[in-house]
Parts: sequence; C-alpha cells; structure tokens
Amino acid sequence: MKVDFKISIGHGVSINSGYASIYRIEESSAKPIKALEIAGNAFSLELEDAEKVYPYYYIVFAVYDCTINGTAQDLRGNGIELVAVFNPSSGTIGVNPHTAVAALFAFAQMNTQTGTLNIHGTPRSIRIAYGMKNNLVFDNGDILRATAKESAVITRPPNGLETNSYRLFNFLCNLFYYYSTDPATRDQLNDITYSTGNKNFTNCMMSIVQQPFANVPAIYNLLNGKTAVFEPSLAGDAQQPGAWAIAIKFNDSGSGNFLISGTAFVVFDENDRAWIANNFRQGTPDSATHCIVLEADGKPAPFSPLTGGGILGAGFGMAVNNKKDRIAIGNFGWGSTQNNPLSGSVSLFTSAGVPLSPVGGYTESTSRVQGMCYDKDDNLWISSWGTQDPMAPAPPGVYNTTGDQYSSITVYPKGYGTDPAIRAVSFTDFYGSPNPHYGTFDVVMDSEGYGIVSCAGSGKHKVCSSVNKMQLTKDSAGNYTLKLVQQWVSDLVYQGTADHPGYPGFEDLRQVQVAPDGHVYVGGLLTGRIIVLGPDLSYKGEIKSPVINAAWGIKIDKKGTMYVANFGTGQGNEPLGIAVLDPANPDGAQLLTLPTGGEEVRLASGQPLYGNDLINNALTPCYSPLMRLTSTNIDGAGNLWAMNNWKPSVYIDISMDISTNPGGDGVIVFLGIAIPE
Repeated sequence: MKVDFKISIGHGVSINSGYASIYRIEESSAKPIKALEIAGNAFSLELEDAEKVYPYYYIVFAVYDCTINGTAQDLRGNGIELVAVFNPSSGTIGVNPHTAVAALFAFAQMNTQTGTLNIHGTPRSIRIAYGMKNNLVFDNGDILRATAKESAVITRPPNGLETNSYRLFNFLCNLFYYYSTDPATRDQLNDITYSTGNKNFTNCMMSIVQQPFANVPAIYNLLNGKTAVFEPSLAGDAQQPGAWAIAIKFNDSGSGNFLISGTAFVVFDENDRAWIANNFRQGTPDSATHCIVLEADGKPAPFSPLTGGGILGAGFGMAVNNKKDRIAIGNFGWGSTQNNPLSGSVSLFTSAGVPLSPVGGYTESTSRVQGMCYDKDDNLWISSWGTQDPMAPAPPGVYNTTGDQYSSITVYPKGYGTDPAIRAVSFTDFYGSPNPHYGTFDVVMDSEGYGIVSCAGSGKHKVCSSVNKMQLTKDSAGNYTLKLVQQWVSDLVYQGTADHPGYPGFEDLRQVQVAPDGHVYVGGLLTGRIIVLGPDLSYKGEIKSPVINAAWGIKIDKKGTMYVANFGTGQGNEPLGIAVLDPANPDGAQLLTLPTGGEEVRLASGQPLYGNDLINNALTPCYSPLMRLTSTNIDGAGNLWAMNNWKPSVYIDISMDISTNPGGDGVIVFLGIAIPE
C-alpha cells in the first residue's frame, strides 16, 4: 500500500532534509519497519495493508536542516522530532506539531521511554488510544476542515472555546514551533523537563505528559511575548492552566430527544464502550428513562440513548459482569414525589443493548438502587438506599409515597431472572434492626470475596454513617445467606452550620474503594475527608486536603494513584474538579480541572446550559465545562472519564421562583493520565 507523508513545522519554516523512522505498533515492543533519509518535506513509502491484528504505525521524523524565514539552519542533533500515529489505509499522513502532541498524549500510557519513542500495547489499548487521537487530529494532519462537523472534535462544541483544551493543545504546538526555531526556548525547555534519555522534543513532551502538574508556570512563561503560530492559544496570566492535561468533552447522547443530563457512573464493556448512568430529563428535576452508551472514542453507540428494560432515574448503579457482556443498571428514581418509584429497580442489558430485564426492571428486594458490582462468581451485589423521603431537587409532592422497603444490601445470585427457583437474598440489619434510613450507597468486592458496603446514614433521622464487610455464603441445599462480618461506624461530630446542623456520626458517606494493598477508602460528602480503614475495617486515619471538597467518588488506579471526584460547587474557594493524590503523601494532592476557553457552556442542542426561567428570561451563562462530579473511571488506554453529575450553580438549582434544572451536561475524558484498566 502506497502511503504519502507530508512534513511541516509551521508558518515560515521549510524542511529541507531529515531522517524518517517508521514503526508498527505491536504488543511487546514497536517493530521497526523502515528508516531512511529524506530530502524535502514529502515522501512516499510502500507499507503493508492495515487489515491485520496490529493495523497502526507511527513515524518519528528528525529534522536535519530547514529554512526559517528565509535563513538556512542546520538543526541536526538538536532533537527536533515530529511524531505521528497513523493507519496506512488513510493514504496521506500528516506529520506536524499537532500530530506530535496528539500522539504523545493519547498514547502516553503505551509509551516506554528509553531515549527513543517506543509505542506498544495490546490491540485493545492501541485501538482506544487511536480513537482518542483522532479527536485531536486526523491522520492527514488536519484539525480543521471545510465544515464544522468534519473538523476534529477538539475544535468544536462542546469543546472548541467552551473549554481550554483547544487553546492548551495549540499552546503545546506553539511550544514545539519555538523549540524548533528558537535555541533559547529549546535550551530552557530541555533544562526544565530533562530527566533521562535524549534531549529532544519527544522526551520533553513525555515529561510534561507524565508529570502534568510539574513546572506549569515555568513552561507557560517560555512563550511570553511570542506570537502564536497556531491559534487559538493560551495567552495572559488568566489562562495559565493548572496542569498540562488535555481533556475532551462529550455531550451527544445520540438523540436530541434524550439529552445527557446528570451522568453519575460509568463502566466499560467487552467492546470498550462506556455505559453511563443518566439521572434526569434535561431541564427538569425528574427521572430519566434513558442511559447513554458511548463508543471508546466518545461517539454515541448505534443503540444510544438506551431505553427500555425498566430504566428510570439511573443513579450510581452501573455494573458489568466478568465477561463484560452483561451490564446491570440500578434505578434510583428522581424528582417530585409523585414521580419517584416505589421500590427502585435493576435493569439488565446485553453488551449489544438488548434488554434482558422486564419492562419494569427487576424489583425484588430493591428500594431505590445506588452502587452495584459483580463478584467473581457473577453474583450481582446491589445497594438499596431505602428511604422514600424526597431528595434534592425534589420538592414535596402531592403523593406522599411511603415505601415498605428498608435500606439493604441485596444480592441477585448468578442465574437470577432466568431460573424462578433462584431468588434474591437481602440483608437489612446493619445496626441490629431494619431501618429505611441507613442510606446503603455503594458496594465493591475485596480480594478475599467480601463485599465492602458504605452506608451514608441520615442526619435527619440520626443514623450514623458506616462501612460494612459482608459475606455471601451458599449451603448444600443451594440457599444463599448474607451476613455482616465487620463494621466501622463513624464517631465524627460534623459541626455543620446554623441552617444545617451536624449530627453525631453522620457524614453522608459515598463511594467506597479497596486499594491494591487491601486498605479501604471512603469519601465523606459533608466532611470533605477520605476515611482510611484497614482490611479489617479498623480505623487508620483520614485524608484531608484543600483540593478535596464534598468527596463523592474515589478511584484508585493500578499504580495506587487516587482520583477523588469533588461534588462541591466550585463557588468561592471550593475546588471544582478531581483531586489527584498519592494516599501515602496526601500533602502533595493536586487539582485536575477543565477551565473555560472563553465561551459559555451549551447543551448538545445548542441551547445555553441553564436555559430560561419561567418568564423566559435567560439565566446567567455558565462558564464551567467541568461541573459537580460524582465519579471517575479509567478505560483500557488510561483515559480518565469524569461524570458531570450536577450543574454548578446552587442558586439556580434550589431557587423556588424558577424551574429546577440540576443535571450536568456530559462527560469529560482526560487523555492518558492514569494506568489503564
């Protein structure tokens, strides 16, 4: 297959010669294919067809000499390297600053840097990374085309200038331009980022990608006073980022009739599709009857938005079985009291989007479902919240529904729903007697097969928050039993405020996680702390940080890095975003966020995020593309997916003279920032 390459650096630069090295990306290491000196800025090669297990290649082009604004310059040995990842079937391959920055971010977790770029990984991880790369730049090197829909995702809403990612992307491309054309910039960037390996732009950029919070002001100041070759770019003190992280935002559900609203939790199936719980109908406080399924590159799956199977106000419950071909969705139910479900339910789908649950979902032993997970035997563990009390943003309704279900942890054994003889097993006695106000919120499995369960508790009803270790057993007759093995009950006194007094032992616990070393971590929504427990649930301490606020979601990657999803509003000094930390060194916690690029946030429909009030006055525009978060998760290429659960403005959410409008508008994906799952 003939492949045509075109090389460029930017305005005023003509490449006269260089050295091209072509590699095929394989699992254990990149395979060298061809290496040759090139005269000029274009050449062609014959490469194998792309219809193979490893269809992706990359090129490293070292610039030897060029003409800069009419002056010939010998750059041999100065580390001016351009990179591009491509599929040969694209035919024409661009190699330029945009392809270089895109490749190094999207494939960050598939690069072992030993002085020479070495991109390798499983077919799955490379495919995911390649799809995300295409959101930044096409194989032919273009980011802009004739129409907006044909332009790269990063250039247009909900990205474009609604976030700072497009500006940041171009800033790094400008950094490459001046690294190539200005020896002082080159030397300074080498000094700032150099650790090991060759002094070249590839290694500088990999240092930036792998340490996104390091040296931000020093790197940013390198372009002070320099003209941006690639625009729009970051400019001025107000646009200095908090981290060198590129994020892509997705808000297209696949249908204008079912907008994304209130994403809460995400899991990935056998095809690396993202299954996303969706709380609301956009613009209302009421339960949604759909969920979202996105392809690995963020585009809507063919069957998204997902309906049927009993979906009604999916909350924190989204679980995938061990083969990743069955997805369970937990339905909590939202909105005014008359719209709340009596018992909640569980919906079940194949990975192709085919409903397996009845039209009303499975309702046995459920009471407003929240977190769920499968154990190693594919038993489905379900957290049932319990209480039917109206929750924000629900005002009191005309039907004062009283449920007869208690807070519980429920298990649907493998085979439930297909064999009438296999029934649910449930546990409700966390403190010795059933209670609808334990607020059973989340469940995960530890390495020994125990279920670790968080109970939020209830200040109003003075029920303490707790973490519980549960055991599922099966006797010789095939009967299942759930029992409480160990328990930690919060003894913290949350002081609260005059309007919202604290209650002994109540801190509204949320997501619970088990680290690789067996320690248990759980976030306190009201206290803003991360509680640390031993494998036996003995108290080991707490993590607090100025960048942790209303800790809702916790994710720990395979390296042990913790990502805390903040549910705080971001108003005043509240941090809005994701706290990133090493639990062993919490004082080093950093905040990962996504600032505005200058334009207001709009829904996928093109309407302003908040819309209008009841008398048709436009509400205050929103400039927070990343909103109040409930969770993050990591895909097979190390991309961190963050769930925009709630809009940022408390005033608009709770004001009684306008329609309540809580649900956040999409998901944010930070490229290559975590260890792949």
